[in-house]
Amino acid sequence: MLDSEELSNARCFVYICPTGRDCDSTPSTCKYYHRLSRNMETTSVDLGFLEPCEPWLLTNKFFRSKVGGKPAWLELKRLPKPDDLLCGQCNEPLGFLCQVYAPVEGNDNSFHRTLYLFVCLTPACNQTPNPEARTIKVLRSQLPRQNEFYAYDPPDETKESVSSMNLHKSTEYSAVKSPVPLCVVCGCRGPKLCSRCKSINYCSASHQRLDWKAGHKSVCSEEGLTAASGTASNSSSLLFPEFEIITEAEEYVR
Repeated sequence: MLDSEELSNARCFVYICPTGRDCDSTPSTCKYYHRLSRNMETTSVDLGFLEPCEPWLLTNKFFRSKVGGKPAWLELKRLPKPDDLLCGQCNEPLGFLCQVYAPVEGNDNSFHRTLYLFVCLTPACNQTPNPEARTIKVLRSQLPRQNEFYAYDPPDETKESVSSMNLHKSTEYSAVKSPVPLCVVCGCRGPKLCSRCKSINYCSASHQRLDWKAGHKSVCSEEGLTAASGTASNSSSLLFPEFEIITEAEEYVR
């Protein structure tokens, strides 16, 4: 891609000169370039880059874009049902890939707006030619600035304010908790409860089996959990590594 200075000095064949020859003209002298330039449109795209980030900054109250981990849900009551997040091919739960914080300026109802991307973790499902397989799903969540979950003013993200606190004892920098039970494996709505300890929620039988093998078996009892952690699935093999998405706008000519 050429910048404006390079464009002014470039030879016209760089722009696919209609003569089809390698001529010595520049855009300022080539009669064909002026015809083509009138049809060019300058626009921009947002490029996303992954960067390491403190986990507490990727919780829902800081409104960050991210890849991996569990979803940082924006609207905390009307979460998608487990059936809404099933692969249309294998009927297994989709995996959370990323979320993008994308508020709409000038729209009061979309002051906070996040897009969530879920994909099937089975490679064969993503190779199917069936357009109705629905192996990828995108969900949108939005809230007005004045809402029941988050403060009207943005939270303090400065390192100084954080370092002066004990984050393990304070709730100021922890995620806003959902009143809806969440699956301990994937972080999505978890209406199913472990029938034995009745302390851990799951979205599906497959995630319950995974958690059982990952360590819940060793701490589960009819009297409840026998260990403070409760489960070994906090670092589930289903979760992608977590990074913040930093976006930068880049203009291009088409």
